[in-house]
Amino acid sequence: MRETTTDRSDNSPKESRKLVQRLSLVVSLLGFFLYANTLNHGYVLDDLALITKNSSTQQGFFGIAQIFKTPYRHGYAMSHDELYRPLSKSLLAIEWSAMPGDPRCGHWVNVLLFCVTGFVLMSVLHQYTRSINLSFVVSLLFIAHPIHTEVVANIKSNDEILSFLFAILALRSSRHYFESSRLRYLLLSTAFVLLAVFSKESMVIFPLIFLLTWYFFWDGTLEADGEVRRDVPKLLLSLVGYASVILFFLTVRYSVVEATSSAKVLVIENSLVASPDLSHRLATAIHVLGIYLKLLLFPHPLVYTYSYSQIPIVAMNDMRFVVPFAVLTSLVLAALLDIRKKPIWAYGVWFFILSSSIISNIFIIIGTELGERLMYLPSLGFCIVLGYILDRYLGASSSSGTVKQMFIDNWKLYVFGFLILSFYAVKTMERNLAWKSNLALFVNDIDFASKSARAHYCLGNILLEQVLMNTVNEHDKDGLMNAAIEELKRSISIYPAFTEARSDLGIAYMHFKKYEDAIELYEESTTYFPNEPIVYSNLGFALNAVGNFAGSELAFKKAISLKPDYLDAYVNLIRLLKSQNKPNDAKAILEEALLKFPESSNLQTIKEEW
Repeated sequence: MRETTTDRSDNSPKESRKLVQRLSLVVSLLGFFLYANTLNHGYVLDDLALITKNSSTQQGFFGIAQIFKTPYRHGYAMSHDELYRPLSKSLLAIEWSAMPGDPRCGHWVNVLLFCVTGFVLMSVLHQYTRSINLSFVVSLLFIAHPIHTEVVANIKSNDEILSFLFAILALRSSRHYFESSRLRYLLLSTAFVLLAVFSKESMVIFPLIFLLTWYFFWDGTLEADGEVRRDVPKLLLSLVGYASVILFFLTVRYSVVEATSSAKVLVIENSLVASPDLSHRLATAIHVLGIYLKLLLFPHPLVYTYSYSQIPIVAMNDMRFVVPFAVLTSLVLAALLDIRKKPIWAYGVWFFILSSSIISNIFIIIGTELGERLMYLPSLGFCIVLGYILDRYLGASSSSGTVKQMFIDNWKLYVFGFLILSFYAVKTMERNLAWKSNLALFVNDIDFASKSARAHYCLGNILLEQVLMNTVNEHDKDGLMNAAIEELKRSISIYPAFTEARSDLGIAYMHFKKYEDAIELYEESTTYFPNEPIVYSNLGFALNAVGNFAGSELAFKKAISLKPDYLDAYVNLIRLLKSQNKPNDAKAILEEALLKFPESSNLQTIKEEW
């Protein structure tokens, strides 16, 4: 039998339902209160790749059919991924149709979906645990935990919100099916699983979550003869349904992603790729799980990127592996030894382990080493364990039909819980401010991500962008440009093969007319990217600026040889040859270019100049 914290109460089922509904509303309103200060925020971070610079998303309703046929980031110029999340991206497209270029629509949708999640979560937890106190405390902890700020405040992260919401709705419908034997609830539950995996592929683990939940919380149906039936046929039918829709999703995903993508995980995004061997990779992955646990226990500091080389590669004799490994092993062993009693805290431990497995980099390398958004689902397991401890040792194990009386009966629980929630609330609302804009986020986080090449690049890039787009005062430009250069140089010093950082640093040098520095940078870049045409094109432009016309000509020709359809390199080469009084060579190159780009306005303009 399961160890339970179920409330002992004289409430009728109707009174209990009303109380749960009231408390669900409290959880939902808390979510809105905590994230109301994000409603006027802008587009931030990955919103660029998925919304503001994604031609597919910006087709709105008319682009939805294409979204279901293409990878997640399709429509973005620098797209390279193996993700497939058509439902969440379709929502972004719908938001764009409703309010093109206005981020408020996306922020409102994220906040409202999060509030709905809080409402449903309270109901589902009570449905399974039969404990109003525990369900309420866990829901409050989940909805207020600061680690969720990235998910709610970043519009793109609607994939996390949708997949989680559909998953708990699937569990809710599944419970109704087991209690009533009505097939429509199984069909509804299966439909929610389908929506969950099409929102985010990591929810393919749902059948395991379902099995875990069934084992811990379904004691069976009491028959008329007094026998208890575990409803194994219902279990098997449910698993067949879930497996079928997941297999359907994986088939669709394979046909879309495998046919169109050649992406691979880059070191700059996940330093585990650079692990010297499997033992170092596994040790570092456990170290990362330890960081997740630390952030769940004490969510500070929160950072938008932990990319190369913020988190070092560690060995198995390193304490950064030993300590989290010992903690995780102890939790698993304790939960395993007590598994027959089915304590709710053990369910929380197994839920965390199971839902973390797919993002842990232990079994497969994913696109990031650590991301706070990835804790959205696993954090529920943590909140269940913490909520259980609070309720077990501070709760009164009774409840009344009114919210007020319930608080009075459990005043110790809610006083202590209020202290935790106060810390969570302050941290959440403070962290939300950092997500107001890219500039605010990058400036706020740079001190906490000082070893990350990506963090320095992002700050340098946004400062450079402000100068080039004339969004700052004239007297501030030189200072901002110098700051941008220093950030970009720092990024390159951490990861010398960082293409984007080198490109932006070259632009900054050219803007300041530091041509010799630009030439040195581009020549060095050719050693890292010997087959990258834009490097040679940029080098040609810089050499031309200092009067090294022969070197410039060779560089432009090299760029064209690497990329025969490189229009800009053709234009620059033709103009260079004309300026050097080589009309015959220039005309020959022009004729070659016109065959490839007959409608190019730049080439037509050059032709008319003769």
